[in-house]
Amino acid sequence: MWVLLTDGSDRLASFLKLAVLGRLLSPRAFGVVGVASLLLQWLAYFTQPGLDSALIQRRGGIKSYLDTVWTIHAIRGLGLALLLFVCAPAGAMFSTLRKRYL
Repeated sequence: MWVLLTDGSDRLASFLKLAVLGRLLSPRAFGVVGVASLLLQWLAYFTQPGLDSALIQRRGGIKSYLDTVWTIHAIRGLGLALLLFVCAPAGAMFSTLRKRYL
């Protein structure tokens, strides 16, 4: 039941976010937000270490592993943020070139 409520509320919040952004942004800016969201979801999916599932399936106490899993997730988040920060100028340049020639 908790998983259903969490998933449903997550989907509702995503829908509301898209509805508000769709109303506030121009079509071009909304497209850029869509591409950025797709890139973030893609990176999150392909860099998921799967440690949460491993902890759920493990029998017995998992307290000794929680700090390690948290640290790995924090390092992953920082690495993704750094990667996006480094790649953002290239994305902006691509967007600028696209505007100029279209």
